[in-house]
Amino acid sequence: MFSRRRVVALVLTAVAAATVGYRFDGAQAATPHASRASAQSVATRTVGGYWMLGTDGRVYAFGGAAKLGESVGAVPGRVDLVATPSGAGYWVLAENGSIFVFGDARYHGAPSPLGAGDRFVSLAATPDGGGYWVFSAMGRVVPFGSALLFGDLNGVPLNGRILDSAATPTGQGYWMVGSDGGIFSFGDARFFGSMGGTRLNKPVMSMVPDPDGTGYWLVASDGGIFAFQAPFYGSMGRTPLNKPVEAMVGGPGGYLMVGEDGGIFSFGTVPFFGSLGATPPPTPIVAVAVTSVGGVALTPPPAPTTTTTTSPPPTTTTTALVVDGTTSTTFKIKPTTTTTRGEGVWYATCQEAWRAGAKNLEKGDPGYRDALDGDGDGVACEA
Repeated sequence: MFSRRRVVALVLTAVAAATVGYRFDGAQAATPHASRASAQSVATRTVGGYWMLGTDGRVYAFGGAAKLGESVGAVPGRVDLVATPSGAGYWVLAENGSIFVFGDARYHGAPSPLGAGDRFVSLAATPDGGGYWVFSAMGRVVPFGSALLFGDLNGVPLNGRILDSAATPTGQGYWMVGSDGGIFSFGDARFFGSMGGTRLNKPVMSMVPDPDGTGYWLVASDGGIFAFQAPFYGSMGRTPLNKPVEAMVGGPGGYLMVGEDGGIFSFGTVPFFGSLGATPPPTPIVAVAVTSVGGVALTPPPAPTTTTTTSPPPTTTTTALVVDGTTSTTFKIKPTTTTTRGEGVWYATCQEAWRAGAKNLEKGDPGYRDALDGDGDGVACEA
């Protein structure tokens, strides 16, 4: 099971599009947790279709994915849709913690609403569907069913709000990713690197583990891909988008991303079954999930032939920047498993900045950007 969150009305074959992405090899493993199981081979050999979820609860099905129901109603905005291990059902999460089950998805409980300034943002299920975790923007984790709590970020000052999560193949750990690209690993989730501490053009929206059990991908709202010990198949980083990318999902030999308008961009061997790019839905798309039901056999492509860097000295992490398949001069970033307020701060709105305690941001201050400085006086989000 893989899940997670027009870009262009005419959906093109993304592999042939201009690409921009980052491939990271030799990243320092900063998590102290040892894996409780050896790296698993790809569990799902097919991708038969996918679902998209709108904030109003509407579900859109493509390919072999059957529309099993939707949660349109008065409940606050939907934020995530996660497929069951069998691909014959899905869970839908609302920002207030409400959980809706469809198909063979089992209901294990739902969290209580959070206080002001926080909301639920994602759900990750155990490998057998016997439990799930619900994650909040401030990094709180609430387990249900057979899911165990391995820790969370409650009380930890964050550089960027948590936007996505993923469980490990064993179900004995999970990752969270912040909008600044910071990766947080718990249980047997291995840390392969992050973008925490690095200034980004756009916020990171989603993270997806590589199905082979090693590495993961991050996607930014401009479609840029950051690959950590996982193959880089391409991105939309240099292509103007009608709407920002909201979510990403992985499959054997590739991944696909979805825009707010339901535009789909497929890379590698993950099939394209259609999109909403030419007929945008009434509310933004916030999640995408794949199913193996009705799938077609996939053959992973050969290993990338681009040059990669060798393991760096223990005190640094050397990063190879790959643009259009060409490796450029390496540069260094600081790996991190925690993010604190500082250089990489990014606020979507002044309301978000104020909720985080930031105000009167002068040009050059962390979090300042021209879009937040409405009167152009060099001070953003004035109290």
